[in-house]
Amino acid sequence: MFSDVNPLLRTLKTEAGEEHHLRKMIWVERIFTDKHNYEQGVFAVLPQLRHSVMRTIARAERLSLLKMFSIHIVDVVCSIIAALLAVRILELFENGGLPGSAGVWEIAQQSVLIALAVFGLNVLAASLHAQKIERETLVVFRVQTTLARWLNTFVLNMSRQAKARFPTGDIVNVAQTDARHVAEFFAHAAVDFPVLFVSVTLIVAVMWTIVGSAAFVALGILLLQIPVSLFFSWLGQKLHGELMRRSDRRLSLVTEWVQAARLMRYFGWTQHMARDIRIAAQREFRQDLKMKAHYSTSFGLSTSWWMLVALGVFAGFLWFHLDKSASQVFAAIWLSSILGQQLNPLPWFVRIFSEAQVGSRRLEAIFIAPIQAEEFASRGFSVPDDVAAQLNAAHEIRNISFDLRDVWVEWPGVATPALQGVSCRFPAAHLSAIVGPVGAGKSLLLQTLMGEITPTRGEVLLECDAVDADGHSTRLIFPIHCERGLAALRRVQTFVPQEAFVAAASVRENVPLTYLNDGEFPPDFDAQIVRALERAQLSTDVQTLPDGLKTELGERGVNLSGGQKQRLSLARAIYAKRPLVVLDDPLSAVDTETEDKLVGELFGGCWRSSTTIIWATHRLAHLSLARHIVVLDGGQLVEQGDWQSLSQPGTRLSSILSSLKQNAHQKNSSPGDESA
Repeated sequence: MFSDVNPLLRTLKTEAGEEHHLRKMIWVERIFTDKHNYEQGVFAVLPQLRHSVMRTIARAERLSLLKMFSIHIVDVVCSIIAALLAVRILELFENGGLPGSAGVWEIAQQSVLIALAVFGLNVLAASLHAQKIERETLVVFRVQTTLARWLNTFVLNMSRQAKARFPTGDIVNVAQTDARHVAEFFAHAAVDFPVLFVSVTLIVAVMWTIVGSAAFVALGILLLQIPVSLFFSWLGQKLHGELMRRSDRRLSLVTEWVQAARLMRYFGWTQHMARDIRIAAQREFRQDLKMKAHYSTSFGLSTSWWMLVALGVFAGFLWFHLDKSASQVFAAIWLSSILGQQLNPLPWFVRIFSEAQVGSRRLEAIFIAPIQAEEFASRGFSVPDDVAAQLNAAHEIRNISFDLRDVWVEWPGVATPALQGVSCRFPAAHLSAIVGPVGAGKSLLLQTLMGEITPTRGEVLLECDAVDADGHSTRLIFPIHCERGLAALRRVQTFVPQEAFVAAASVRENVPLTYLNDGEFPPDFDAQIVRALERAQLSTDVQTLPDGLKTELGERGVNLSGGQKQRLSLARAIYAKRPLVVLDDPLSAVDTETEDKLVGELFGGCWRSSTTIIWATHRLAHLSLARHIVVLDGGQLVEQGDWQSLSQPGTRLSSILSSLKQNAHQKNSSPGDESA
């Protein structure tokens, strides 16, 4: 390992480290090239994971576990043979002649040869042990990273209701801590524990041949350790489960505090949050002390158990009135010490097994959650094979429109449906608006259109023109709430949420959401980004940043205001150049002057032709630009149509507009309150 690392360290003095540098390291390359069964994605092994995470990993790592088991057994056998050879040296001197006789030199020569053999066996055992440690390191890395990858992929595909049951801190803790506990179990205890039973059987058998019936006394003392270990295993699982629950609580509080640090300062909640975090940390620490006391007690019993075995052997000598030579007594002590070496890690095996059991159950609790594909399957939607073939072969997909047919969305345990019998069309290559009071279901309707939420009744059909390489166009109609339909929708859609997502990266990487090293950009890459920023009215703001496009925006865009985040998200949608744009009130945090510029640049400019825009909004100043307007209230579609028909007196939209104008007039005409 160190011979691989040193060249890498010399390389990093002069250039940035990249993956191909790691690939040159033989030890690291083995992580990727060792034979294992992790090529399958999470959904191929999902039934196994839901049944048992431990068994799934055991099947995948069975070859590696078998190799480590074989190496460890040979290591133990070498130690036993070395002990027997050392005993043979004593037997030679016990059976030899008096000092000065001719036989002494022969005994000395044989003793030297046997001692060299003992030395060679010990060197071989040390070499085998080093190989086992190397393989253990590979297994820990491979299992932990695989479980984290499977978990992350699974969470991305969980249904919306399932995601709500798992706080972010819990998922992060499971992906890190619990995955590591499972990995460490398979790297260590999964091999060492069965080796322990085999080695104990071998050692007791050898002791029986040497000391006779006294070996059964040693075996009886060994068997007494089994119920003790089982008790500590049960207690360890209880203590560790509570420790992980307290750790989840602390991590969730810390995550909440980091994400809302600015609001905490604004509202004076910092001290209260710090107190809650401190209390949670203290509770976790106290539970960790209990775990340490549990481990120390079990470890103390284990380390002294071999002495009980040795005393049991001597007690057996007395009980059975056995006359034994010094070499036999020495053999019993040495074999008892080897037995102790095998028994010493037993409490650690128990602890790591309990941690892995808890971690496995927590992983399974996430993996049993329903995913979108299962929700789709329950509705029975599907894309015909011929339509799917045309979609896959399409050179371009354009003229996107939606047809909603009696769409209902109901939540378990909630009497009133969130969406109730919504039927409408969103025309292709035009701007459509969704308006209504707070809680009317605007965002919910958008999420249903994007396949994030599966309707309990009704269906959402997507219509599009699939253009092949020769320019021939075919009109296709298919449901989006199925695997093929959702994949086709993802090809053509871009989304701008109200709460913009900003990665902890530079502006240059955030706009295209592409992580690239300097020098790897295409020639016009920066020009395209700058043009998107200009259209999003953000280029002036970026120019004032310390490093321009290279400025790091920090976690969750901490260096940007709310309006800047929204405009960055708009720039991302402009850069994507997709034929379908879904907007969830993305102008809520910008001022009216900037809003006017954005509307003119986007709706009247780059998205004016051939782009289908679906816009859910509370800002109704530019609603007249919409070709089709849908008005929601209480999850129901109360009216729909164009601006001219819905803006007439007596419509629900006109009443909403009138109330907004009245509120604005009262706000502007009311006298100022100097005391306020």
